[in-house]
Amino acid sequence: SKRFVVLSLLGTGTFGQVVKCRDSVRNEDVAIKIIKNDRAYYKHGISEVRLLSKLLERNVMEFFVEMKDAFIYKNHLCIVEEILGINLYQLLKYSNFKGFNHQNTKKMLVQILEGISILHSMGVTHCDLKPENILVLDMLDLRVKIIDFGSAFSEQQTTYFYVQSRYYRAPEVILGIPYNSSIDIWSFGCLAYELFTGHPLFSGKDNVDQIGKIVALLGYPPVFMLEHGKHVDKYFKNISNSTEICNKVNERKENEQILFKTTKKEFTLIKNVTHLTFSDVKNEIFLKSEGDEINTNFFIRFLLQCLTLNPLERPTAFEIRKDQYIQYDPSFETDESDRCVQPSPLPFDIDMRRNSINDVFTLLNTKKNKDTRKRSVYELPKKH
Repeated sequence: SKRFVVLSLLGTGTFGQVVKCRDSVRNEDVAIKIIKNDRAYYKHGISEVRLLSKLLERNVMEFFVEMKDAFIYKNHLCIVEEILGINLYQLLKYSNFKGFNHQNTKKMLVQILEGISILHSMGVTHCDLKPENILVLDMLDLRVKIIDFGSAFSEQQTTYFYVQSRYYRAPEVILGIPYNSSIDIWSFGCLAYELFTGHPLFSGKDNVDQIGKIVALLGYPPVFMLEHGKHVDKYFKNISNSTEICNKVNERKENEQILFKTTKKEFTLIKNVTHLTFSDVKNEIFLKSEGDEINTNFFIRFLLQCLTLNPLERPTAFEIRKDQYIQYDPSFETDESDRCVQPSPLPFDIDMRRNSINDVFTLLNTKKNKDTRKRSVYELPKKH
């Protein structure tokens, strides 16, 4: 109680609170995450301490917040961590949500992706990747670190319930299908879009709205997901029991084999939602790219890979690291022949994409929803 002197409150969350303290022994400022005196939160906190300890042993703290100590104080688990700067949501907010250029976006994405790759190589899924959980260490070099491992799970600990923050929640989680580390790749794709454009790609006000926005932009999930998801009935209704549906959501790929068929059901969304169209997304990326056609096309392909609806086909973190968008550096380009860029695969009209699933689904617009993002645990509520 005498070693750490509380200086200020950094933030609050469902787990408890984070305070800025002065460590009188090490003579430095630290952030202490104080976990609520609750068995469930304590269990998650202990898992976080164990994971941070393993990361320390691997000497990979370049990509993760560094844990300095952990102790119990008055029945509260306290995790002492290095103190970092603002999170990426706050950084976007301070820039009036204009987003970053391709160079700075990639600079941050490469670091985040390296961290994800390390976690996945350890059999760990972060489970809550979002701008609020990426803190800035160096504003000039845009050095960032991943924080908050309270929701992380290992392959042996997998339990299937709602995880991830809604804007970054993978479709398999929403539908109630067994998930794995590929949910981090979905969140990573959503994060990438937000860093570049300045706003979330899927800003659903609830799960119904969230899956509706996903379907409106990317098409319907594979039929096997609609037939076996535990929560499908909350979002879709059966409109037929006789017509065959073939899943051709990714029909744009050459010689792609149709993997899933059913003669039992057709599905339609229970609720229609306001959504972004492909034209909206492509036009925004193109305008933000300021005429950089190469990065525009690479970025669109990169997003489509990360946001593959079928988790069985979604690329791994290691595969994403080799993606053209991540690898491309215009400073090394010496000749026009080096570009070798194929036309963007992204249709201008959502109807073109819907044709790939036989036009059996319809979506209607409603009034736009307000931003329902949850406040960051490191961002205090405004005083009124």
